[in-house]
Parts: sequence; structure tokens; C-alpha cells
Amino acid sequence: MKSGKSLSFRVLIGLSIALCVFRYTHIASHELSWDVFGYYLPLPAIFINDDPLLQQKEWIEGVNNKYHLTETYYQISSTPDGRPMYFFLFGMSCMYLLFFGIGHFAAGWMGYPQDGFSEPYQYALVTGGIIFTILGMIYLRKILLNYFSERIVTLLLVILILGTNASHHLSLKNLETVNVLFMFSALLIWNTIRFHSEPSLRSALGITIPLALMTLVKPSEILFCLIPILWQCGTNESLLIKLHLFKAHWKKILFAILVAALVLIPQLYYWYYMTGSWLYDTYKNPGVGLDLWSPHILETLFSARKGWMVYTPVMFFSLLGLIFLYRKRKDLFIGILFPFVIGFYILSSWTEWWYGAGFSLRPVIAWYPLLAIPMGYFLVQLTEMARRWRIALSSLIVLCVVLNLFKWYQFEGGILDPYRTTREYFYASFFDLKKDPKKEHLLMISRSFSGKDSLEDPERYRSRLLYDMKRSSGNDSLVIPENVEYALTQKFAFGELTDRDHVWLQFSFRAEEVQQKTGKLILVALVERKEGPYGYRSYEMDSVAFSKTGHRFLYLTPEIRNNDDKVVFYFWNRDKKSVVLKDFNVKVLEKKN
Repeated sequence: MKSGKSLSFRVLIGLSIALCVFRYTHIASHELSWDVFGYYLPLPAIFINDDPLLQQKEWIEGVNNKYHLTETYYQISSTPDGRPMYFFLFGMSCMYLLFFGIGHFAAGWMGYPQDGFSEPYQYALVTGGIIFTILGMIYLRKILLNYFSERIVTLLLVILILGTNASHHLSLKNLETVNVLFMFSALLIWNTIRFHSEPSLRSALGITIPLALMTLVKPSEILFCLIPILWQCGTNESLLIKLHLFKAHWKKILFAILVAALVLIPQLYYWYYMTGSWLYDTYKNPGVGLDLWSPHILETLFSARKGWMVYTPVMFFSLLGLIFLYRKRKDLFIGILFPFVIGFYILSSWTEWWYGAGFSLRPVIAWYPLLAIPMGYFLVQLTEMARRWRIALSSLIVLCVVLNLFKWYQFEGGILDPYRTTREYFYASFFDLKKDPKKEHLLMISRSFSGKDSLEDPERYRSRLLYDMKRSSGNDSLVIPENVEYALTQKFAFGELTDRDHVWLQFSFRAEEVQQKTGKLILVALVERKEGPYGYRSYEMDSVAFSKTGHRFLYLTPEIRNNDDKVVFYFWNRDKKSVVLKDFNVKVLEKKN
């Protein structure tokens, strides 16, 4: 093999070695925590604890107490009748399965606890993640070699792996969904290319099975079906060829679709067994969902919190490359542009458009094997430009890659907060090499994952009265009679309270029992929308806590889905004992400019 022809291969080997060294030297003690814990949960439940239906809480609490995996058990959802069920689909646990088995064998052989979470399991799963990453890069290279020279392919591999947020998610976060989705995306696109050049059952299965597994990992990735459907449909001639292809090979295509459907059956049957429905939404948080009519496009692109173009600016050249793709390969243009635009619209419509603690815009990485093609055509165009333009644009690409790596360094060093970075903080810490506590006041509000929030800087807030019982009713006391369960319900649209991203509500009152009857009184605060309540908090006072000295509670509003959502508070007289409320008032604490 000539050295020129092996250039991209040697770079691929170098990237793979660097990835292995970097990943194995950065294995944390909590690799199987948070979301990964939820993806992984079916394996120890089924194969170690003989508890596939999650009926025994003891072992889950035991491993969590030992390994500190999660603060809340959001990874466990519930059926309509309240029984526990898996929150996440089975896609990731299927991908972990082989390496879970290796880890289980290694744990027994090396004398570690065979509980599913000791070190051998973590090393085995990390190894699996590395394999998935390398496979994704291998198929990415195969895709690119269909269209570009060795030199261009080499540059694309370096730019996409090192110069984007893929560097974070394909290495340190390789147990999360992005790693697997990247691999399946590349595999699907590669087999799409093969099927259109030499149709076969193998390449048809190479499209449908990855698509089914992607859907099991993340249901919204069903949109990747648009890639093989629209591939090479950009001109009238190519569209006619495509229709002939479908007509000539419909049996292969139908069989491949049926095989892929079999992959989905275990998940569908589990939903049916648990809920009586073949499709069931375990994401039971009304505060999170698709807002298709109000997408967060500008935020996902340009926000200092997670903006794609802010932290991964080199991908701008991929979007610019769509122009040159259209000029040079009109047949490919529709099959690349339309799936990505629709996919990006969907991912930017998700309420939590910042997608957790990931670096930059996490879900767009699954589209990188597709976006690599227009970026390649931009690089081809770059080689044809005048020398001064080549130097200027090449320098800009290098600068974008360096910026991405530096921001990743800041992210990993805690300088950039994974949840709370604001525009003011982003610019104030732009060149910082270590975290500066003096700048933390520029960050967004810190929210506790346990729901136990505390106001640590009250001087930064101004207070105003929202509700006063005496002003509203003319009395400073209210008797909640026996057998009355709910009292004093009040609702305010969030947009009426503030134009900021949050407020605190401060509740003050006294409560006294009538005739010394024991009971519990609970103050409830939440946010309400048509899909249901979210941000629920309750403050409980039992009989011994009732006093004349008064109570004061603080409620921090959650990340608000819509300014029309109602902030609600009320008293829940759970035991229906008569109680007297006195001097009840509510103040809004709003952040100053």
C-alpha cells in the first residue's frame, strides 16, 4: 500500500490509540451513575438480582448507597397503576450486554463483588464504549472515501473527532447514548451508499437493523429513516433511478424491515405486559417534552449555555458546505439537507434543549457522519480557492478546532459549568485556566438534583408581596374545617411574576390545632400546565411542629417550560383535622439586575 493511500488509515489508527490511552487513564469511580445507571439497570436486575420487574427496592438502594450512583431514582418510572418500570428503553442495555457478561466473569475471577457495579464491570463497559467509537470512526472513513481523496478524508477525521464536541462524547462519555448513535448512524449511511450502488439483502439489513437499534436507544432517532428514503433523490433523473431501485428490490427491503421489526418486539411486549398498551411513554414529567410550535433554535445554535456554534464553531463549515454540495452533487443534496433540518428542528424543540451536562449540543453528534459529507465538499472547494482565501479560511478552521479543545478543557476543569453558564460568565471566563469563585455570581441559579434548594445569596434579590390573606379576605386567620382536604389554592402565571428565568416564593404563616387533634398540614407548591404538574415541592408540618412562632418556607421555581404555565400553591390538610391558619402571606423574591 502506498503511503499516500494509507494516510487516512494511519490517522485513524493514531486517533484510536490516543482514544484508548486517554479513556483508560480517565476512568471515574462513578461510570455507571445517573442516566447510565438507568440504561444499565435491566442487566443487574435480570441477571444478578432476579428482579426483572423491579419489585425489590432493597438491592437498588444497596448499590446506590455503596457506589453513589444517583440522588433521585428518576431512572425508574411507573405504570398507570403505580408499579415500577424502566424509564429508559432497552437499547443501551442491549449494547452493554456482552461487556456486562465479560465484567461479571472478570469480577468473579478477580475476587471483586459480582454486583454489577464493581470495577471489572466498569472497565469492561468502558472497553465496549471504546470499541463502539472505533467502529463508528471506521465506518465514517468508509463513507468519506466514497467521495473524497485520502487527504480530504484525513482532514475530516481530525476535524470531526478532535475539533468538535464529539471529542468529549466519544471518549469520556462513551457509556452514554451518543457513542452508540454515532456508530449506528455511520453504519446506516454506509449501507445506504452500498445499497444504492449494489443492492443486496445484507446492505438492506445494514440499514434497517441499525435504525431499529437507534430507535431503541432514543425513539426520536427514527428520523434517520429519512436518509435511505431520500438518498439520491435530488434530481429528476436520480429520483427515477431511485424509484426503479425500490421497485426492483422491494422484497429485500420488505424482508429487512420485518427483521428490524423483530428487534423492537421485546420492548413493545414489555410495555404491553406492564401497561396493557403496545406503546407507552415513560417520560412522565410535564415540565419536559417536545414544544414543536416553539422550538429553541437560536438557543441551540448560539446560547452561551450550550450553543452548537458557540462551542463547536467548526461545524459552521459543514453547513456552509451544503452550498457546494448542491453545486457538485445535486443528487445527494436532498438526502442530506432534509433529514438533518428535520432532525435539528426536533432536537431543538425539546424543552431541555441544553440536554443535561454534556459539552455543547450533545444530540447533534449522531448527525456528524452525515454532515461530514458537506464539510468535505467545503474542503474540496477550499483547495480550489485563491491562495489568500485558502490561508485565511484554513487558519480560521484551525482556530475553531483549538477553540473547541480549549472550551472542552475549561468544561472538564469545572471552569465552564455544565448547566449554568450565561453569556456574561462565558465572556468573563473566556481565557481562564482555572475556576474563579469571584465570577460565580454571573452563573445561572444553582438547582439541587435532590429538590432541596437553599437561598444562599438573598442580597441579590428584591422582595415584593404577592399574596396576603388579610388583604384578600379581611381576616388574618382562616379555619380549615374537619374533612376539608385542600384550602387556600392560589394560581399565578409565571410570566406575571417575573421576566427572569426563576423566582423564589417565600411563604410565611402560623398554624394552630383546634382542640388538640393530631394531624398533618402540608404546604404544596408546583407549576401547572395542561399536561400536568411539575416542579412539585411539599413542606410538611406534623402536630408537634404547630406553634405560634410561625413557619417560613422557600420555593424555587423549576426550569419553566412556558411563561403561561401557572405557579400554584395550596394547603393540603391530609388528615382532614381542623386547623387554624394565621398571618399567611407570600412574597416573590426576584433577582436584581
